[in-house]
Amino acid sequence: MDRVMIPPRDGPCLALLDCSGIQDYVFGSNRLADNVGASYLVEAALNATLEAALVATLGQGAIAASWRTATALALDPRSSEGAVRAEVLYVGGGNAVVLFAEAGQARAVLADLGRRLLERSPGLRVAASLVPWAPGGLKEALKEARRDLGRRKLADTRRLTPFSHPVVETCRVAGLPAACERDDFGRTVRLSSLAAARRDARGRGDRRLRGTFDHLLGEAYDFPSELEQLGQRAGESHIAVVHADGDGLGLKLREIIEAAQDDQEVAAGARAFALRVEGGASRALQRLVETLLARLHGLEEHSGIEARFSSAGTLRLLPMRPIVYGGDDVTFVCDGRLGIQLAALFLEDFAEETEGLTACAGVAIVGSHFPFSRAYRLAEELCRSAKKARRDPGAGEGSWLDFHITFGGVSNSIEAIRQQDYGGTLLRRPWRVTPDRQTTRDLSWLLKMFKHLSHSEPWSRSRLRALRDALEQGPEASARLLRRLESRQATLGALAQGLRGWFDGRVSPLYDVLEAFEFLSPVLRPDFDRSPELALGGGAP
Repeated sequence: MDRVMIPPRDGPCLALLDCSGIQDYVFGSNRLADNVGASYLVEAALNATLEAALVATLGQGAIAASWRTATALALDPRSSEGAVRAEVLYVGGGNAVVLFAEAGQARAVLADLGRRLLERSPGLRVAASLVPWAPGGLKEALKEARRDLGRRKLADTRRLTPFSHPVVETCRVAGLPAACERDDFGRTVRLSSLAAARRDARGRGDRRLRGTFDHLLGEAYDFPSELEQLGQRAGESHIAVVHADGDGLGLKLREIIEAAQDDQEVAAGARAFALRVEGGASRALQRLVETLLARLHGLEEHSGIEARFSSAGTLRLLPMRPIVYGGDDVTFVCDGRLGIQLAALFLEDFAEETEGLTACAGVAIVGSHFPFSRAYRLAEELCRSAKKARRDPGAGEGSWLDFHITFGGVSNSIEAIRQQDYGGTLLRRPWRVTPDRQTTRDLSWLLKMFKHLSHSEPWSRSRLRALRDALEQGPEASARLLRRLESRQATLGALAQGLRGWFDGRVSPLYDVLEAFEFLSPVLRPDFDRSPELALGGGAP
């Protein structure tokens, strides 16, 4: 526990806790098992571990009922007869807010929480701000806590990882001083306390994941534990790392709190919103797994994706695995041929299940042996690119998606890569997922064009490659090729009538289709025709 603001006097107070550096903590290893364990430790920090610190310090009877089931505040520090001494206001978005009847008890709880985190989750940083709270002033106390925590985080210049002495053996996973030994597939490895904690938590992470989806998986299916088990065939080793993040949810929560008239309305509004996000994201991910289960046979039959068996040979492994989930920040990994469409399905379901909230996603499609931590950072950068497109004038907000496919390494930013490899203008990306406005800016256009080209007999693989090469040469070269192909019945159809592969001579939505062609499946989205035929709309949003 670090960066704690101590209230100037004793009395009722509010504690705002914030997990920082979550992504670095979870994805600091290239092993999926380590990422799974670290994700569990992050989720537990402000839930099970915080609850354990509260109970151990104050006693079970002094803690209010779970915030998930109570809308009204139970803590009233003005009442000397009140048994409740602490109450969790809400948990969400990497934050937790706890109300205390006395600042001294708050400090004791935070000290116990800090010890527990050092023991169970070494390396995970939880910042805290402790501010006075007078009943009736909950809204102002929350504002002050956010301001104070923001100042302290901004001013913190300490290194996340300290230097180690040259005589200390270094952990090969985390780059920190080795502190213990663990068995690693029959050989002994020396790990830092951080790496060991991640690895030791893998079993708990597996059980949490299984518990969340057990009603869908039953006794027939499970999630893979290694990246090599995601359904790839020999020679087709691409995986997709998908990172999705809610849009402006912190601002929406602050608006709800600001509109509240008293403490009870603050509590009710904050809790309802946190549950809306948490429940909606969870249901959206479950719907994604349901869709995958329903399409699994077709994916095996027509797309060559293999649902392998577990090591015991009893359970079939789905070609995807959630890593970070339980809130609006969701990361999962899957077979490379499923990433774009699964990401789009999740964004659609998230908007529906959260009653209109939106999220954006980045999809990094990389080789199975590409450094996983770097693949995640690429997906995170692509998600930021999608959010930037969402904020463009006239974009109309909604949910957006960006993707990148690499067959080698990635050493530059995605912006630099696109400037260097695509001239900065060739690609249409990012794509809007919701709402679908039936233009060449919407992902539905890309999927329908993929369907047209993959089901049209004149469009052989060699002609598709020739068209992609021509698009790279520019509008004139692609127009000449398309005129020749049209005489042989290879047309782009009504979707691209008069488009000639380009829009305004600068960007080519068709190029995105061709580059993603081998990473899309007609089986996963057989409902391409659920909406009216798409119009070009000049590419306008």
